[in-house]
This record gives sequence, C-alpha cells and structure tokens, in this order.
Amino acid sequence: MTHDKYRCHELAYLPDEASRIKRLMQILGERRRQANTLGYTPEKDDKLANGELAAAAACYATPSLDREHSTGVPYGWPFSRRRYKKAKLDRVEQLIQTGALILAELERIDRGVNLELLQQQTQRETTAHDGARVK
Repeated sequence: MTHDKYRCHELAYLPDEASRIKRLMQILGERRRQANTLGYTPEKDDKLANGELAAAAACYATPSLDREHSTGVPYGWPFSRRRYKKAKLDRVEQLIQTGALILAELERIDRGVNLELLQQQTQRETTAHDGARVK
C-alpha cells in the first residue's frame, strides 16, 4: 500500500522549513541511536507485531497519563519498567522519542508488506514453474 497523500513536496506550505528539517533529523538520529547504541534493530522490531512500538510512542507522546501506582509506568506501556525513560526527558526529547518509535513501526510495517509481496511473488513463480513442468 502506498500513501501518496503524504508526499513530502506537499509540505512546502508549512512555515520554517529549516526547523522542520532539524526536527526530522533529530528523529532520524534518535532512530539510529536506538538501533546502533541500544540494539533495537529492525530484526528485533520485526518481532513486535502487536502494536508495541506504536503503544510505546503513544505513552511518550501523551504529556500526562494515568500511571500504575506501584511502578510509575503508564497503563498500556508494552515493555518492562526499566525501558520507560520519559521522566528523564524534556518535552521535546519525549516527542523526538515518539517520532523515532513511530518511524520504527512504519519501517516494520513496510518490511512486512515487502516480505509478504515477495512471498506472494515467489509463490506465483513457483506455481508457474511447476505448471510448466507438468505440461
């Protein structure tokens, strides 16, 4: 599935392009840090197929959430308590973290879609090849 309505050139009407690029670069840098420094690689992300990355992003994006009293972690946090670091981040850092987690989820979805398409293509080729042998 393509999402043509999100083409980058349509964002040109927004003010202060340099500021947007700076924020996007910060999100990309955080995503790179998550993979290279923390070990949250695409292979690990691919195992999170139940919306965990998006749920974690929602927890970082929301300024204040009800917290489970015993842990201090918001309800809906999909990972262990030690992985919740929102209290150590200022608001901008929280939103950069949110963007990086959303990016990770989008990349995971794209890899899954691409893998599914590749599997379908391979199946069609195998079927066509087997059909050619039968004749």
